[in-house]
Amino acid sequence: MGAPDAFDEVLKSTPDITYVLHMASPVGPNADRALEDVFFKPVVEGTKNIFNAIRNLANDSVKNVVLKTSWDFVEREKPNFKLTTVHPPLVFGPQKFDVAAKKESLNASAEIVGSLLRTKYPSDDKLFDDPVSISVDVRDVALYHVLPLLDTGLASRRLLVVQSKFSAQRILNIINESFPELKIAVGKPEETARLEALKGPEYNNSVSIALTGVDPIPLEKTIVDSVKQILRANK
Repeated sequence: MGAPDAFDEVLKSTPDITYVLHMASPVGPNADRALEDVFFKPVVEGTKNIFNAIRNLANDSVKNVVLKTSWDFVEREKPNFKLTTVHPPLVFGPQKFDVAAKKESLNASAEIVGSLLRTKYPSDDKLFDDPVSISVDVRDVALYHVLPLLDTGLASRRLLVVQSKFSAQRILNIINESFPELKIAVGKPEETARLEALKGPEYNNSVSIALTGVDPIPLEKTIVDSVKQILRANK
């Protein structure tokens, strides 16, 4: 998607496109290739290219573009479409199909859950303090991308979709409470709140919740649904 004409053909061949959702983005660097080629070019150039393709090739039916990226193009070019951006943190949740959960190593965020499922009880009682951040359920990310297509009041908005703070220790706690038969590591559950208060980033998604009317799926449901799928897929 970093090539200048990467999106031209699809817009030429499908002139009745009404909405564009641009969601592709690499999660992190690849050790075998330069950081600029793996991460920055696809993110920055891919975004510019989809904007330019819409401006140059699409007709006036393009009403809304949902992107996780910069507003610079819209401010500079004043195009004939509206922009809404969706800003998720680390994304957890079940895969679309069970077969995708039947792997030794899952994708970057899902593998956090997968790796904790491979820990062993009774463990060394260490605190599982990495990672610590904020998260969201993949199903809410999907919903937030669709809502601007249905509600014109969400045009020209930045939507922050977050469920809560999380830590590897909290995920362990949830798994142990919901699936005690798995006998995975315990860590130090009593340190969870202090850990997240100390290291977890602060956020305020109240405006996005008010605009969309959507209460985020709680982390507990996200993790339980993910573990159920992993266990089901690997029977």
